[in-house]
Amino acid sequence: AALIDDRPEAWESLLIASHFAGVAIEHSMLGAAHASANPLTARFNTVHGVAVAIMLPHVVRHNAGDPQTARRYAELLAIADVGGCRTMAEAIESHRKIAGLPRTLGELGVPPGALPRLAEDADAQWTARYNPRPLGRREFEVLYAAAF
Repeated sequence: AALIDDRPEAWESLLIASHFAGVAIEHSMLGAAHASANPLTARFNTVHGVAVAIMLPHVVRHNAGDPQTARRYAELLAIADVGGCRTMAEAIESHRKIAGLPRTLGELGVPPGALPRLAEDADAQWTARYNPRPLGRREFEVLYAAAF
């Protein structure tokens, strides 16, 4: 099967989807999950979505320390059909498992000694400033260690 579709309507749909993704990113300003994923993509050539999937449950646990964010997670979990998961982080981990994605940084080949540099890089990401619960280099290092 061809990887490139030569139908103009397929390319049009792809461009529209790409536009909507860009609009969503601009409005959400992302947060710590993307800030921690970007250095994994840059330094270890990790597919960005895989890097987000590994880091997101740990970021969600961190963010749940903020009462307002914890309430929002509980509301989302209550309306989602996630088969008995008690927390948003568990739901994300369940979906990651179903998708067959790696669950640890070690599975990506990230050496433990890389965590301080990754944390420094993540802290420098603009997206980190829009996280619901503030974090800095130290918190990013804790997140990476949890993902190891």
